[in-house]
Amino acid sequence: MDLNKLREKMPFVWKVQGKAKTGKTGKTICVAYIDARAVQKFLDNVVGPENWKTEFSQPYFAKTVANRYKNGATVEIEADIVRVSCKLSIKVNDEWITKEDVGEGEDTEATKSAFSDAFKRSAVHWGVGRFLYDLGIQNVSAEELRECKYNLTNYLNNRLENNSTNGKETKQEEGSLDDL
Repeated sequence: MDLNKLREKMPFVWKVQGKAKTGKTGKTICVAYIDARAVQKFLDNVVGPENWKTEFSQPYFAKTVANRYKNGATVEIEADIVRVSCKLSIKVNDEWITKEDVGEGEDTEATKSAFSDAFKRSAVHWGVGRFLYDLGIQNVSAEELRECKYNLTNYLNNRLENNSTNGKETKQEEGSLDDL
C-alpha cells in the first residue's frame, strides 16, 4: 500500500460559503469542498475497505452565540453546536496507525455535520483532500454566479485553469472566511 496516494487529488466541488462583508463588492465567498462519502470511497480505493476504520467520541452539545450577516448587518443569534472527535486508523504493515481531529456542527443537522467534519478533518492528517487548501478561497460576483448557470464547480475550475495557463496568480480579492 502506497500511503502517498492519499495525497492525490480526488473529486471535489465548489460551494458558496457566504458573502464577503468587507467593502461593497457584493462578492460571494466560495470554497473547495469534499463530502464524507467521497472520502470513504477514496479510502476504500487507496487502502482498501478492510484497512481503515473510525472511532468517534461521544458528542458534546452546547449553546453558543453566533454572528450572522443578514441584510447588511451583523446580528447575534443563539445557536446549538455539537462537537465530536474522530480517530481515523489505517492498517500499515499489520499495525493500526491513528490520526485524530475534532469537528463541529451548528444549527440544522448539527450532529451529522459534526461527525462528517471530524471524519474529514482526521483524513486530512493522512493527506486526504489536503490539496484543497492550495486552491484558496475564490470570490465570485453576482454576475459571475449568473454566468456559471448553477455549475459553480466547472466555472471556478475553468477560471483557475485559465489563470494558471495565462501566468496569473489566483489571489483572494476581498473577504475571507473570517469575514463571515
